[in-house]
Amino acid sequence: MMYLDVQEIEMSRFNEPVKIEMVDQPSGKRQNWIYEEGEYLLTEPFINWESEELLNAFRDIYVDATWQSIEVALPKYFTKNFQILEAGFENELKKYPNYLIHDAEYTKMVFENIAIIVSEFPFTHSAIEFTKKNGFKITLAFPKNKLLMISKSLRGDKLEGMDDQVTYSLFYNKQLIDSDALKLGESKEGFKEYLSL
Repeated sequence: MMYLDVQEIEMSRFNEPVKIEMVDQPSGKRQNWIYEEGEYLLTEPFINWESEELLNAFRDIYVDATWQSIEVALPKYFTKNFQILEAGFENELKKYPNYLIHDAEYTKMVFENIAIIVSEFPFTHSAIEFTKKNGFKITLAFPKNKLLMISKSLRGDKLEGMDDQVTYSLFYNKQLIDSDALKLGESKEGFKEYLSL
């Protein structure tokens, strides 16, 4: 079992709760997620800021800050899966850089946000595909003839693309059994349970 380091800051602004999560990703990059009223808020300047910088930046408008560090348990195959997905992304980027809507650095950052979730799934094979002027698709194969396709659209502005809203299609014995749009992180445990059966 390995762990992902997450630090959380609980704050309030005008008596409304705000949470900042600082996540050290497997790639070595730190990303800072801003939540307000349960929704993701993220602007690019917050990416890779250290905790003291964040706290100072918000000092004038956020009060009652409390800190906690938590460890998120990850399966032993997590790092290997993440590296496989990251390599697939880099290969696709070399072949089809003209497919990107936004710059490569931003696209990779969004991809890693999704990859960090699906790396917890026990897949046996994977494929990454850029969808022309739209986004990317991750296809994952599992034992017992299960297949999961996850599509992430990058249309719209950059802030809209930073959440984990995706469209998925789930297949069993090559037959489509479910398809929908959802926030991947919120449904992660359900996917893990079904795909591990």
